Amino acid sequence: MNRLRALTILSLLALPILFLSVTGMYYLWNSNWIFWAWFPLAGCFATAYLLGWYWQREHRIESLKAEIPEHSTNRDREAWKIVEEFAKGAPDRTRLDDSEYYFLQARSLSERVAALYYPNSKTPLGNVTLPELLTAMELASAEMRKKFEDYVPGGHLFTINNLRYAGMARAWVPRVQNAMWMGSAILDPFKTGVRYLANRYGVNKPMDQFQENLVGWFYAMFVQRVGHYLIELYSGRLKVGTEEYRKLMMEAHGIAPSDTPEVKHSPVRITLIGPVGSGKSDLVRILLHNTAIDNPTTEPLIHRLELAEITEEIRLVDTVPYTQVNETELVKYSDIWNQADLILWVVAAGRFSADDKALYANYREYFRKQPNRKAPAVIWVLTKIETLAPANEWNPPYEWQDPQLPKEHSLATAINTLQEEVEDGELLIVPAKVSEGNHWGVDDFLLPMIGLHMRDAKAVARLRDLEQKHRGERFGKVVDQLLHDGREVLGGFLSRLRSR
Repeated sequence: MNRLRALTILSLLALPILFLSVTGMYYLWNSNWIFWAWFPLAGCFATAYLLGWYWQREHRIESLKAEIPEHSTNRDREAWKIVEEFAKGAPDRTRLDDSEYYFLQARSLSERVAALYYPNSKTPLGNVTLPELLTAMELASAEMRKKFEDYVPGGHLFTINNLRYAGMARAWVPRVQNAMWMGSAILDPFKTGVRYLANRYGVNKPMDQFQENLVGWFYAMFVQRVGHYLIELYSGRLKVGTEEYRKLMMEAHGIAPSDTPEVKHSPVRITLIGPVGSGKSDLVRILLHNTAIDNPTTEPLIHRLELAEITEEIRLVDTVPYTQVNETELVKYSDIWNQADLILWVVAAGRFSADDKALYANYREYFRKQPNRKAPAVIWVLTKIETLAPANEWNPPYEWQDPQLPKEHSLATAINTLQEEVEDGELLIVPAKVSEGNHWGVDDFLLPMIGLHMRDAKAVARLRDLEQKHRGERFGKVVDQLLHDGREVLGGFLSRLRSR
């Protein structure tokens, strides 16, 4: 429910109270107007109830929409489905003031998420280290605290006793109200009956609905925040510790507080792949603004790439064009897949070969075996389009999405053919003329497509940074810990000698 609608309902609820406060309950009672005044006042509450029901009819409990991080892998997204399904479950409202209930819910969610990451383990939680578990608890607790203070008025003053008293009041208030209605019914049964019905269905219903939404919001927030850090825990991204993880995530969202040291990251790597004769080298020259380049012969060549409106540091990796894909060639590409953040796969129109298909299958298999890694997006650059029928015609621009001209029909057919031959869902395909002379499609289609997927490429790079940092510190930290303990023991020993 948006803010305007919430204010509308609150205003309608406040109007009767304001009216009674100004006019005076005592005056209305003595003048016998209270019975007649009750109907329009109750009508306001009834209107609030109807509007609240209408605006929330699709969601009985107004829950939070899960924000899946951009760095999430395919396995992480499957885990998020588990978290979202768990959050949809109605909480036990009789135990919302019981801390043990939240512990049990968190443990139940933890077991479900862990089963996805460690399906063959009898004790999935036993596969994570104690520092990782403490990091997850610290991050989840800190974020819950901030949300509670930001969204709950007086939340920073709320104590455990307040929560307990609220639970007691929730049980006693209806009883007190019923006693008051019974006493009033003895004095004036008819008027009390009318007012009771108006109060029951005009006041209590919308208030119950607001309470239900508030409880649903808090429960959904709890489940989603715990679920988020459980996913980060089981994926292994918390191995670097609380501070490093926060720095990396803040930098990934463009946040750089003055009290946080600058975080150095590896630049985003855009990798070009393509067979001999596909026009890959010509595309590299265009992207580098016609700079003279050497063609890679045995190892990929890395160039600094600057793109308009993109501030990230980018490296353009030009790989060796392949001619025949064999087992030896496939082994070399493992390191290329590992270092790529975004892939530009260059193929000539109508020339998708068995080698292309085998190499793409190798790319998919590599990331299937590494579910903790996020696969970089692949943008297919369809070149040699000027040779499509009619071959003697080249008069761009061409609208291949809604083809009318013969060249446009040929272009649409070539794109559809590539889509069918790759056999991997909906592909990102950009047609381009990259031969010497006037190029077409690079500035208008390819560069905007790269810009759209730059955030994903950055997320892939950050995940690689986390993994490399953990791998680099894995044994170095043990040495530091041993040295620290040794200094402490030696210091204590020397202190005893001096005291003697």
